[in-house]
Amino acid sequence: MIKSNGTFHDIHQRDVWMPVGPSFSKGRFSRRERDRSKYLLTDTAEGRHLNFVGEFMRENVKAFIKGGKTLILGSGMSPEEYKEIEFNASLEVQDENIPMYLRLNCVTARKL
Repeated sequence: MIKSNGTFHDIHQRDVWMPVGPSFSKGRFSRRERDRSKYLLTDTAEGRHLNFVGEFMRENVKAFIKGGKTLILGSGMSPEEYKEIEFNASLEVQDENIPMYLRLNCVTARKL
């Protein structure tokens, strides 16, 4: 879309994957880092940073779920259905046994 605009150049796109919830349990190796030559422990600086980001993103996802209530109810969903979905989604986000990531599609460009 931005490439066809014609007023931008030096366009770069990349996906950034952010953990939702802690990525590394205390003292355990992560097998999610398959593309790296090493496994990370939670007590490394990178492991602690990813856990911090994951906790922050978890809170953001929970706030997003609550923030969409008016829009979702306005589209025709009953309050009871919404309450059940909100409850189940919150449980799922809190479950540390389910690895979850949020994908951000980042695009940068310079205007001509």
